[in-house]
Amino acid sequence: SFVTGRDVAGEIAGTLPITLSIVLLAFGIAVVFGIAIGVAAALKPGGIFDRVIRLGTVIGLSIPAFWLGIVLIRFVAVDLRWLPPGGYVPLSSGFVPHLQTIVMPAFSLALYYVAVLARMTQASLQDTLRADYVRTARAMGLSSRQVIVYALVNALPPVVNLAALSFGYMFGWALIIEQVFNVPGLSRALLNAISQRDFLLLQGIVFLFTLIFVAANLAADLIN
Repeated sequence: SFVTGRDVAGEIAGTLPITLSIVLLAFGIAVVFGIAIGVAAALKPGGIFDRVIRLGTVIGLSIPAFWLGIVLIRFVAVDLRWLPPGGYVPLSSGFVPHLQTIVMPAFSLALYYVAVLARMTQASLQDTLRADYVRTARAMGLSSRQVIVYALVNALPPVVNLAALSFGYMFGWALIIEQVFNVPGLSRALLNAISQRDFLLLQGIVFLFTLIFVAANLAADLIN
């Protein structure tokens, strides 16, 4: 860096694990709950649960992540005092304190993608369950559980592709979430690079995001 004189890779390596810990937890929440909710809604179409899920996903898609973070700080941290309002505790200082500092940012980041993956899983699985080979499998005497598992495996490719894109986009949204919760991750390095016109550090961070998108899409192709 011509501004700080420090190595760009070192600057990124010092902040990436912080952002990565939030993104990985958020991605895990999104994948587990998104697919589970989508499968449950697809198996009972048109019922009360399906309508509740549809309403919930619309709400999840509509709530801005930064606003949700502010609301969580107000009620969970300030009123209930269950979790710290912000900051970051590294994993080396203890698993529980570390988890307490990243759970609210991760949930704020994950809610939108839970809704996205739930809608995609529901739509893909419902289309698969109406396919001819699923009706043939039922006619051949396969149990309902076997049919559902078989259909789910064939319905997952678009969900996997969407999850890979979501993982990349999470890094972009994490920059905003880190500012809300005062987390010293990549967002702080990026904003400092912008304010100081540190173009080499800025290029390094953008290049890192590009590599993350490429790696996530490659992983999706391999999984499929």
